[in-house]
Order: sequence, then C-alpha cells, then structure tokens
Amino acid sequence: MKNLVYFFIIITYFLSAHKVTAEEVVINVMHISDTHSNMLPGCGRDENLNGKIGGLARAASVIGMGKYMDDEMLFLHSGDIFVGDLSWYLFYGVPELVAYKQLGIDAITIGNHEFDAMTETLIGVLDNAQTLAGEINFLSANLIAGEGAYGVELENRVKDNIIKDVKGVKVGIFGMTTAIANLTSLPGPDIIVSDNYLEIAEQQVSALKAEGCSVIIFLSHLGMMADYYVAQNISGINLILGGHDHLTTYEPVIVSDEHQNKTYIIHSGQYFHSLSSIKIIVQDGQFMGIESSIIELDETIPEEPTIVEAINNLLATQDEETHALFSIQLAQATATFTEKVDEPLAPGIKSTGVGCLVATAFKEWGGTEIGFTTSGLTSQPLYEGPVVGNDVFRILGYGVNETTGIGYNMTKFKLKGEYLYQCIAYALSIVCNDKDDEFLPQLAGIEIEYYTGDCSLISVNVNDEPIDFERSYTITSSMFIWYYIAQMLEFPVEDTELFDDVSDFLVLLDYIMAKQIITPMNESCQNVIAPVKSESQGPNTNSIRAFPNPANEIVNIEVEIDNPGLYSIDIFNLSQLSEINFGSQFLDTDTEIIPINISSLPTGTYLVRLKNGDNTLLGRIIILK
Repeated sequence: MKNLVYFFIIITYFLSAHKVTAEEVVINVMHISDTHSNMLPGCGRDENLNGKIGGLARAASVIGMGKYMDDEMLFLHSGDIFVGDLSWYLFYGVPELVAYKQLGIDAITIGNHEFDAMTETLIGVLDNAQTLAGEINFLSANLIAGEGAYGVELENRVKDNIIKDVKGVKVGIFGMTTAIANLTSLPGPDIIVSDNYLEIAEQQVSALKAEGCSVIIFLSHLGMMADYYVAQNISGINLILGGHDHLTTYEPVIVSDEHQNKTYIIHSGQYFHSLSSIKIIVQDGQFMGIESSIIELDETIPEEPTIVEAINNLLATQDEETHALFSIQLAQATATFTEKVDEPLAPGIKSTGVGCLVATAFKEWGGTEIGFTTSGLTSQPLYEGPVVGNDVFRILGYGVNETTGIGYNMTKFKLKGEYLYQCIAYALSIVCNDKDDEFLPQLAGIEIEYYTGDCSLISVNVNDEPIDFERSYTITSSMFIWYYIAQMLEFPVEDTELFDDVSDFLVLLDYIMAKQIITPMNESCQNVIAPVKSESQGPNTNSIRAFPNPANEIVNIEVEIDNPGLYSIDIFNLSQLSEINFGSQFLDTDTEIIPINISSLPTGTYLVRLKNGDNTLLGRIIILK
C-alpha cells in the first residue's frame, strides 16, 4: 500500500510540478528507449525469483498513470525494441508492441537491432502486431528501399514523420535510424540506411515547419554523438529524444546552433530500467523550453497486473526446458558481478566480475591455459541473489550464430607468446586512444599490468609465470576474438578448432549451473591491473591518431614510429568481419600525416591498422556522414 501511495505522489509531481500561466501550454511527454525485449524485471531477484528493477509492467504503470492524468500526453520510444533477452527469440517483440499500443504509443523509431533478423522478419513482426493491436506509427526518415523484395514494403510502412495536435499546439515528430545498422545488422539488400543525417534532418524540419508545427521533436536512434552533431548544425529542432548508446541523461544536454537557438537532448536509459518525463513549455505559440526528470523503475513502482499476467501466460506456453530458463533457479550469486569499467585509464583493478566469469568458463570448458574475452563482448551485470537462465543470457546479450541462433560460436587455438603479448598490447592501445573499455581484455589464466598514462604493458604472466615469447599457449574464446587475432592482426594462430554447435551462452550456462554457488571473490580473476604511470618510464614513441574524428570525407592518420618502412594501410569493419585495403605508404621516424578518402564508407566505427612485418599500429575511426 505504501508503494502505491508513493507511486501516485511521484507521478502527480512529475506531471503537475510546473505552474502554468494563462498564456502557457504544457505538453507532457514520456520517453523510453533501448528496451531490448527485457520485458521481465531483473537487476537481482527476490526469494520468489521475481526481478527487482525494470520490466514492461513497471513501465506500463508509470505510462498508464501519465495518460490517466493527461490524456494528451505523448508516449514515444526511440527504438531497439528487439534482441538482448531470450524472450525475443520466442516472441520477436510482438508482446511489447501490443502493450505499447494499448498504452497509447504515439511513435516508435526503428532501431538498428530491429533489423537483426532481416527486413522480412521485421515486416512480419509489424504485421502481427497490427493484426493483434492496430496500427502503430513507426518512424525513420533515412530508410531507402534497396534491391530486395521487402524494401519498398517496409519503406511504405515506416513514416518519415507525424504531426500531433496537442492542446491546440502542432507538434512535429520525425525519426532516423543509425546507419551503423548497415554494418552491424541485416537491413540489406532490402533496405539501405542512409547516413546523410544533416540533409535529412534539415528536410524534415522544413517540412514540419511548413505544416505549421510550433514544436519539433527528433525521435532519434543515432546515438549521442550524432544527436549532438545534428543539434549543432540544424536549426529548428527543439528537442531530441535519443537512443542507441544506452545513456541516461539526468540533466538535459543543451546545444546551441550558430544562431544561438537551443536544442535539448535527452536519453532515457536502457532495458526498462528508467524513463523520462518531460514538460515542453509553449507560450503564445512559441517553444520556451523544457523541464525533465528521470523516473527510475525500481521497487517503489508497482507492476501493472494485467501486463504481468499476460507475460506469465506467454511463458507458460513454452516447452518445459525453455520455461525453466525463466522460472527455475540455476545458481546463487553471493554478490553482484560488475560489467562496466568506467575509468580504464585510472589506477586500479580493471577486471570486471562478468568478464572474469566468462573468461573462466571459457578456460574450463576448453581445457586450455587461457580464457579470453573483452569488456565489449559482455552486456549486463550478473546481480546478487538467485540466478535463472535468462540472467545468464543477458550477460552476453547480442551474439548470433548460424547454427543455434543464440550467441557467438566457440573456438580453441594456439598462439605463440610473442603474438599473445602483442595482441594484448594492441587491444590496450585502442583502450587508451578511445578512453573506453570496449577492447579491454578480460582474462583467465593470465595476468597483465599496464600503465595508465599510455596503456603500455608492464608485464604479462601466464599461470603465474612470465610469458615465454617462444612457446605456444592454448586459448579458448568466442569466434569474435579469434577473428581479431587471426584476421585483423594477422597473427599465425595454430590448431584452430571451431565449434559450430556450441555457443558462448551454452558454455557460460553450463559453467554456472555446475558451480551453483558463485562469488566474484572466487570467480573474478582480478588480473587486469593498472598502477599509476611511472615517472621514470620513457615516452611511447609509437603512436597513431585520427583527425578529424568523427570524420566525413577525409580522415588524417597521424603516426609516429620507431621503425621506418613500407606500411600497409587497412581499415576493418569488425561487425562484418571484413577489411578494406587503402594501399601502402613509406613512413619515416618523423611524425607523418596520411590523408585517407573514406567517402565510400558509411557511418560507423572502424579500426585502422598500419602494418610493416611485425610492426603494427592500431587506431579507431568514427565516420559520421
């Protein structure tokens, strides 16, 4: 009862806190994004195996109350409804769409993960949802029909924009999808996602203003960097409600264009953990500003009972083995296994709980000396308390393979010590350049130390012994890591075994089930260590830097090297496991700048490699059109 009273007070405050004058109109908006089929709550479980945080039913309670208090409130979703939970492989997102329609959804932008099962499947999902619940406004102004059979059909189903009349004010809403979908997902050949964000945004703003819109909202699935870029360069967008990066902006990001017009950017979190409540203030037909708050969907928010019942009924239709992955406790976590390294360049232990858990599971399953993954290949923490199968899947998140569909395939191989050392060094160089943990190694059976200043290696020990450059070590990893080592770095791996019928999810699931009681103290290796940079350490004379970054047509690669010679220049698209060669150039020991025409490459994140024999430099390029 206390929760219900508290919940009512919270929602009443968020929807009525602003004092309205006679000339003002307040347009209430609730925004959510990147829900990834996490219909069921998580973030730890109670004794009945019920998740504690998030879930569709909690979101429905807040949104439903908002609509009850203001029936003209806008409810908007910035995309990535699909993938990230086992329930997606069972229901393909249809239950969420039906629930959104019942809650009065006004618009949903297509996210990149909506294409993970190809355009044909997306159309089928939209058809099923429409049959069950009625039409939903899906937005994306940058989808272009390609050569496939389904492109025109989807292009006709998805709108560039909509106009809503809210309390006598015309509100224009347009959407766009990140063009990284062309690289990381499967829209083609039916759909091409255009990366011409600025031109399309300008066209949409002009069209909506011509229709008399006083407020323009960009419902974006481009990511914060691109949102900021659009806000800086396109006048007339009042509010960007964004997604893709899984960010939560507790205060709006405010961007001024060249005319000092303000655009507010809000990102509302991930996995149904939170949503945003926004008030748009309009006075005499003019946009005046916003007020916004993040609503955490925690235990103080009651779950909407009909949604809970509907989800439980859906799961009850599954076979016993599948249902058990959601309903049967497989293990107990004595503490939360962390997933994110927030400051990879600060001193301290850089192993994550789930990183070492995954690496240890790999090592034990493969019977090898080393288990190898990275922080970027894990998705969510494993929370303290009871563990069910779906919690294990959420650790890994988005991997797909052609045999079982769920997770990356497993590999075992051998690698000589000198190449293993270089592999780790190159990964750390990317960490240092990008200042994030995507490539930060997470390891079992091996301990590394690196300096925080330049991410250079101090030491590498394998099973408590200094690495031997002359001997070969056995390694178990996912296919993604094998590709990074064997194809991108071109290191001579030996005795590769690829397991088409075994995924990383199955390996981790079996490991956790066998342990039953797992604790970060035992499972977390704490073997990636970054002490304070030594003052006596010499400068790192091998360096690579890309500018401008993000780049559009031309990117300049600035390099400084110890070993002169002819270096090949390759740019890698990791999502498609492919590379493009941009020729070779002789480099001297002086600092040199190499211009590269990247106009043919779509928006996305790439790795650039300069290689001369055993000498390799790696950097990251962001292309933003």
